[in-house]
This record gives sequence, structure tokens and C-alpha cells, in this order.
Amino acid sequence: MSISQPTTTLHRYLNQRYFMILFGLVILFVLLVLFSRYQAMDDTTNYYMHYEAEVLSDHYQLSEPIVEYDLGVKEYYWGIENLPQHYRDLLEIDQGKSLALNETYGLQYQGKFVYLLPYYHQAKGKVFFVVHIFDMENDALFYQNWHQLFILSVFILFVGVVCYSVHINKNITKQMQVFHHWITEVATSKLSDIKPQAVPERLTFEELTASAKNLQNSLLAQRQLQFEQQKLIDREKQFLSSLSHELSTPIAIMSAGLTVLTGSKDINAKDSKTLNKLKKAIQQMKQLRQVLLLLWRAEQANKQDEPLQKIEKRLFFLDELIEHLIVRCQSQFQQQELAFIVDKKHQVKLFAPYELLDMMLDNLLRNACQYSSNNRVIITLNTQSLVVENELDVTREYHLSQEPTEAANYGYGVGLVLVEKIAQYLGCQVKLTTSAHLFKAEVFFNSLIDDIMPTEPEEIA
Repeated sequence: MSISQPTTTLHRYLNQRYFMILFGLVILFVLLVLFSRYQAMDDTTNYYMHYEAEVLSDHYQLSEPIVEYDLGVKEYYWGIENLPQHYRDLLEIDQGKSLALNETYGLQYQGKFVYLLPYYHQAKGKVFFVVHIFDMENDALFYQNWHQLFILSVFILFVGVVCYSVHINKNITKQMQVFHHWITEVATSKLSDIKPQAVPERLTFEELTASAKNLQNSLLAQRQLQFEQQKLIDREKQFLSSLSHELSTPIAIMSAGLTVLTGSKDINAKDSKTLNKLKKAIQQMKQLRQVLLLLWRAEQANKQDEPLQKIEKRLFFLDELIEHLIVRCQSQFQQQELAFIVDKKHQVKLFAPYELLDMMLDNLLRNACQYSSNNRVIITLNTQSLVVENELDVTREYHLSQEPTEAANYGYGVGLVLVEKIAQYLGCQVKLTTSAHLFKAEVFFNSLIDDIMPTEPEEIA
């Protein structure tokens, strides 16, 4: 029993991770604001000290005590001579160092942080010293080491946020790569090789696992459908084979009987004519049997990837074959008084199996004759195609569906099956279209015309 892999949605994953990134950026922003605030204390103190120096130096005379004086916090002195010695030492005044007037000094003294401003009062010609003292232990932000540590911490945090973003992107990319590899492997496999298998464990997002399972189920369904279709094809092949073999016995019996009747001396002219028709019918049945057997063998050879010996070809004109088929149809449908309108726009010369093409076109013409509502069949010979048209008799029992786009499914027995199979065998294309009252069959002979041999066509008997 396998342990199920914990999964999450890609949407939730991204939301959680990017929320953490946003949270980190917010903390970084807050720290920068706090740092800027405390860093700005220097500027605030400097401004406030200048304000005090200007106001107090104007208000107090040189000899007056300053009420705002607060030892150890705020101290004010008139002149360098009154400045305490420890401040003089910090400023290095006694060592001859020049004093920068109106500029704030930041100094450290006995654990204190000292701001000292020497303000020069022009009217009184004296320097007024303003001193602000802060406890360094209570305000660690002013430590230089802390300042450097804070900058380093902010930089490390920022690098961490960037690295975490890269990690998230890499994780998503790796998931997609695994999914893509699995999809490619399944898609390039043959349907017969596809078997139910577990989704890769490295896929942790529900969207990807669900998509992988749906794809696999779809391919398995296609495999099952292909199996069912193959069963139908095998049944069709078996039907063609059985039909071909079953025709052998009655054809042989009728041929033998016909031979006996033909040799009889008691046959009159009327019976002789009937025997000729019977002879032609038997010949057509033999031809049908040969075609069925040929098509069945072609299917078997194609299934087993074996070469099939092609049926013998001959060179002939298509219009002569059409004329021969028209005579045959007129003989068969004498009671209908058929009218054939032939529009020969171009003389087409073919090099193809004559018997197969004869049977295919014969089926199309007989269908047109049988279902013509006005006993008229229009035949058009183009450069590379043949078009057979007839108006439909929708009152007949075997009429076509009136849906314009519905396929035509009518004919003499296996006629339409033969037409499609022969066309597939010859490599030509048959297009059947139906409207409310018109049926049209188009046969394209491109592949047969390109294979013309440089000899004269044979005459059709």
C-alpha cells in the first residue's frame, strides 16, 4: 500500500509563497523607515541646537545666567574661555586645532554622546556654545557598530527574499518540466503500448496531477475505441472474405448450367438472348467475387505490412468506358427510358486496373439510374475528374436523407462499400454530396493520370 503524496493547488502555493515574500518586503520597509527615523535624529538635533543658539544668544547677555541650563543634559557657555576643559580637550582647541563655527560636532565622552555647536553671534562678537548630551546606553542606534550591523542585516534579508523567490520559481519550473517530460513520453507512445500507470510522484500540484490523469484516461479511452474499431474492421474483412468464397459455388453451378444450355440445339432466338444476359450476369458475379477477394487480400497485406501483388493495369480512355457503362445501364433499365447527358469537357486517358474502375463506376451509374426522379443522369468529364449527378426521387423507399450534409448510404447491396474500398485501393478520391433533391458523386483520378504509360489505349470490347 503506497502512501499518498501530499498535494496542493498551484494557486494556493503561489499565494502562500508570494504572501511570504510580500511580508518580508514589508518588514524590510518598516526597518528602513525606523532606521531613517533614528538616523534623522541627528538632523533634528542639529536643527534644534541652531534654533536654541540663535534664540538664547539674542535673549541673554554675556554676564547673565541662562535659565535653560541643565547640567548633563543641556549646557550653554559664552566664549571659549568659559567652555569646560573636557570639552576643550574633545575639540582639541588647546592643541591649536581651529574651531569650525556654526557646525555641530558629534563627540563621545564618558559613555555619553555629546552634540556641541559653537554658534558665533555677530552683534555681540562672541561664540555661544550649545551642548546636548545623550546617554549612549539608552540609544544604541547611535553606535557605529550597530549601524554597520543593521545595514548588513538588511542586505542579508533582501538577499534572502530574492533567493526565496528564485527557489519558488525553480520549484514551479521543475514541476512543469516533470509534467512536460511525462506528457511528451505518453504522447509519443503508441496507443497499443499505453497502460494505466501512476502519475509521477514529483508532481505535487493538483492541477498537474489532475491534467495528467485526464490525459491518461483519454488515451486509454482512445485505445479502447481503437480496439473496438479494429474488431469492426476485422469483421468487415471476414465478411468480404466469406462473401467472396460463398459466391464461388453458385457461380460455378450457374456457369456449368449455362454451358449445358448453350450447347443445346433446342434454343430459339429469344432463349438465346436470355442466355446472353445470364452469361453477362455470371461474368459480373465472377468479377465481383474477384474484386472482393482482392480487397480482402489487400487489407490483410496492409495489416501485416506485407507487399501485395498489384492487379494488372491497362491503358484506356475514360469516355469509352463511360459509353460502355451507359449501354449496360440502358440494357438493364429498359423500362425507365433513361436519358444520359454526357458533357465531355476533356478526354481523359487512364492507366489503371480496368476491371476495378469498371465496377466502381458501374455502381455509381446504376445508383444514379435507380434513384433518378426524372430518369435523367448527367455525366461530366473534366480534366482530372468524373461527376455523376441525378435528381433524387424522395418518394421511393430507398431514398437518401434530405439533410444536405448527411452522407449517402444507398446502393446495390455492398455497392457503396465497394466504391469506397476500390477508390482507396486505386488511390483516387470519391466525394459524395447530397442536397434536398440532388445527388452528386465526384471521382478524382489524379494518381491514375500521373501514372500513364506512353502507349496507345486499348479498345474496349
